[in-house]
Amino acid sequence: MKLRSNSPNETYDLGFTLGSYIEWGLIVCIEGEMGAGKTALSQGIIRGLGVVEKYITSPTYTLVNEYKVRDLSIYHFDVYRVGDYDELSAIGFEEYFNEGSIVVIEWADMIRENLPDNSIWINIERVDHENLREISIKGIEKLKKPLREELRKWEKI
Repeated sequence: MKLRSNSPNETYDLGFTLGSYIEWGLIVCIEGEMGAGKTALSQGIIRGLGVVEKYITSPTYTLVNEYKVRDLSIYHFDVYRVGDYDELSAIGFEEYFNEGSIVVIEWADMIRENLPDNSIWINIERVDHENLREISIKGIEKLKKPLREELRKWEKI
């Protein structure tokens, strides 16, 4: 599925839509060049999941930020500065993947071979001018029907 975003706000809104419908236990892998909109999308997803009381930032230097919604956990990773997968293994990376959590990973392409097959992949690319983005979602068949239908409203390509 290919979508378009005309601004950082639209990218955030798309993320909010994803977060509003997404199922717990999912791993959302986001890839794209520096400044493409990975963090705006991640922030929208996390807000859509129900996190309202905290400021949401990219965990570029801390590796992971954790948010709670009821008794469920949202883990937001930024693996841009990870030297190798052993660094993630040392913090028990695989233990974050469970049915009581959502995992959002920015720069996921850097560790692609170490991520589960059931991950959803979102690629953000700059197109034509400064704010226009093409957003591709792979693995959409793994999403529940109401979310797939909602995303079709965003389909512009």
